[in-house]
Amino acid sequence: MEKRRKVIVLVFPPITDYSRRVTLGIVERHLAYRDWTIIQVPRLILGESPFATGGGGGVNPDGVIVWAEARDLWVHDLLGRGIPVVNCGKEWIGVKGVASVHFNYDDIHRTMIRHFSELGLKRVVAVGHLLEKRPNTRRTLEDFVEMARDAGMDSRLWELGGKDSPMVMPRRLLATEQESELADFLGKLRKPAAVYCYGSHIGYIVAAVASRLGIKVPAKLAIAGFGGEMVASFADPPLTTIDGSAHEIGRAAADCLADWLEHGEPPFTDLAIPGSELIERESTIGKSGSVVMAAIHRFISAHAKRGVTLGELVAMSGLSVKTLVRQYHETFGLDPMKEIHQLRVLEAKRLLDKHSLPISEVASNCGFTSQAAFANYFQRHTGYAPRQYRKASSSGEI
Repeated sequence: MEKRRKVIVLVFPPITDYSRRVTLGIVERHLAYRDWTIIQVPRLILGESPFATGGGGGVNPDGVIVWAEARDLWVHDLLGRGIPVVNCGKEWIGVKGVASVHFNYDDIHRTMIRHFSELGLKRVVAVGHLLEKRPNTRRTLEDFVEMARDAGMDSRLWELGGKDSPMVMPRRLLATEQESELADFLGKLRKPAAVYCYGSHIGYIVAAVASRLGIKVPAKLAIAGFGGEMVASFADPPLTTIDGSAHEIGRAAADCLADWLEHGEPPFTDLAIPGSELIERESTIGKSGSVVMAAIHRFISAHAKRGVTLGELVAMSGLSVKTLVRQYHETFGLDPMKEIHQLRVLEAKRLLDKHSLPISEVASNCGFTSQAAFANYFQRHTGYAPRQYRKASSSGEI
C-alpha cells in the first residue's frame, strides 16, 4: 500500500522578496522530504484568514509554514485543529503549538550600528509601522535603540501610523505626499541623523518625504532599511539595506516541520538564524560609494561653520593629504578646504544679515577667537569687510 503523502501548506504574502527567498529555502529542503505535497495559499490581507472552510482551498493540511503577524488571529483556528504551525517571524513566539524561526536581530543591529558609527553619525531613529499591533517587532526595535545607546548614540523609536502596510499595500508608496505626520517628524528631527527603517518599503517612503522637504540625503539624513526587498533599489536615492538569510530561515522551517511530523513534537520553539548582510547604497554613503568619503562630507557639512582643518580630515580618514584631496575632489567636485571655506562664509553671511547680532558674536559663532581674525578671513574670501557686507546687503547692492 502506497504511503499517504503529507500535505504542507505555505502561507506568505505573494508580493514580497522575503516570501520568495523563504519559499526557495523550503523548496530546496523539500527535495529531502519527497512524501510532501506543497500547496501555496497567499495571505492577501493582514488579519484576514486565507483559509476557506476545511482548510486552504478546501484542503486539510498536515502542517503549515506561515509568515504571520500578531493580528493574524486565524492562526488560532489552525492550532485548535491540532495542525503544527511554523512561523517565519517573531510575532508568535511563546504561543503553544507554534515554532518560530527568525533572524538573529542582535547580529543585524550590531552591523547596522557599526555602519552608522563609521559614517560619524551620533543620532539615530528606529522607525516601524503600527507597532501597537506588532509587539515583538516593537521589542526588536527597542532592542536596537538600546544597543545604539550603549554604542554612545542618541537613539529613539518612532512609529509610522496608517492602516495600510507599506509592504503589502503598494498604493502607499504612490501617495507619499499624504505622509503628513512623517513629514512633520522629519522636519523637526535634529540633524545630521540616521533613520533605520524596519522594512525597505518604509525606507522608500522616508526617502521620498525627505526629498519633498528638501532634506539632503545622506548629508543631513542617512536612511537604511531592514530587509532585502527589491524596492530598496528603486528608492531615490537607492536605499542601503541590511538583511539576514531568509533562505536559511526557509530551510530551518522545513526541517523543523519534518522533525515535528515524524516525532510528534517540534525540535525547537524559537530559533534565531545567525548572520547579516549589509548592502551599502547612496542613501547612507552618497554617490561616492565610499564610507570614508561619505563620513568626511558629512563631517564638513556639520562642522564647517566653526572651522575644520585639513589635519582633522586626514586623522579621520586615515589617508594621506594628497589621497584625501584627490578622492574628495573626484567624488564631490571640489577641494575639501574650498568647500569648508564656502560653507563657513555662507554661515557668516547668514548671521551678518541678522542686523541685531553684533559682529563679535558672528565671529564667535563661526569659530573665530577674535573679531579681527574673522574680519580678515571674511574679507579675504568675499572682498568685503563684515560691516561693508552688512551695509551692502541691506541696501540691495549685493
